[in-house]
Amino acid sequence: MVQAQNEVEDSCRDTLLRERPRLGVDIEIVVRHGEPFTELCQVATEMWADLVVVGRSENTLHRFAGSVAHRLVRCGRWPVTVVP
Repeated sequence: MVQAQNEVEDSCRDTLLRERPRLGVDIEIVVRHGEPFTELCQVATEMWADLVVVGRSENTLHRFAGSVAHRLVRCGRWPVTVVP
């Protein structure tokens, strides 16, 4: 499992760094382990984030319990963009 996580992290890092010049935005890659909502909030606060971008959850349970994206929106500290 750790190896798979490392492979995904490396792939994402390579793609972002390759596309950075075309995107024209500053990119800083931060990797954390833990409860997603808590870690995202901590990183966004530490980085003085202007915006938090997260993927939409495909878990049907989140319709009842609330997804990370929904919790971030309700938190109201940053604008949140949810991508499919």
